[in-house]
Amino acid sequence: MIMTHQKMHDIFNKSYLGLIKDEERTDVINPEYVECLYDLTERSKRMRMAELGIMYGMSTISFLYSLMNRGGSLLSIDIDIRGKTLEAVGRSGMDFMWSPHEADSVKFGESLDPDEKFDLIYVDSNHTYEHCRKEIEVWYPHLQEGGMMAFHDISAGQGGEIFRAISEFVVGHPEVKFSPYRQDIGIIFRRGRVRLELEPGCRCGGVIFEVGGFNPLDKSTAYRCEVCSSIISLTSGYRKKSIPP
Repeated sequence: MIMTHQKMHDIFNKSYLGLIKDEERTDVINPEYVECLYDLTERSKRMRMAELGIMYGMSTISFLYSLMNRGGSLLSIDIDIRGKTLEAVGRSGMDFMWSPHEADSVKFGESLDPDEKFDLIYVDSNHTYEHCRKEIEVWYPHLQEGGMMAFHDISAGQGGEIFRAISEFVVGHPEVKFSPYRQDIGIIFRRGRVRLELEPGCRCGGVIFEVGGFNPLDKSTAYRCEVCSSIISLTSGYRKKSIPP
């Protein structure tokens, strides 16, 4: 489903008409930001998502609109969910895919089942170094291999506190990579361990591993034999198999 400017206008007008004061609309309904979030979700083809921080629900409705045709679901956490936000999402007609929880994002994350995983986790809550770092530590284990953890306002705070929290985490985790996006959003990608088997395999007999496709937004992928290090292009003779953790 393509989010045209007209569709976006219609959805947000239907959801927020009469709920938000005119003087707030400029700050609350940012078409570029909404389109950016929708595009991020569409390009990554994610299904199970978590959102830390809701505010007026701009990101919530953008994510739900993208997930609607894919049977996805969204878990949203906020310390104080506004009544206007609940009403707006209800008006959008997409609340059947939505599970909102009024709680501290860190404490809620700590209460999750260790096996619960998300394809995309979006962080836009308390913009302090300490809180962001704790959110990363608590929620990262719930990120699927090959998934993304995105952060809004990465330049926010004195000295770029959000960016500092992300950078320190990335340095200590070689399996992740950071990439700036748009609208002051930054993304860390968790490498997915994917093995590519070819029958009868590489000419030398080695197993072929995926070495490209690290960034889900980057469609290029390369494959290398673990024995002879040959770079091999994907052909119809290959089949993928995930390596268990």
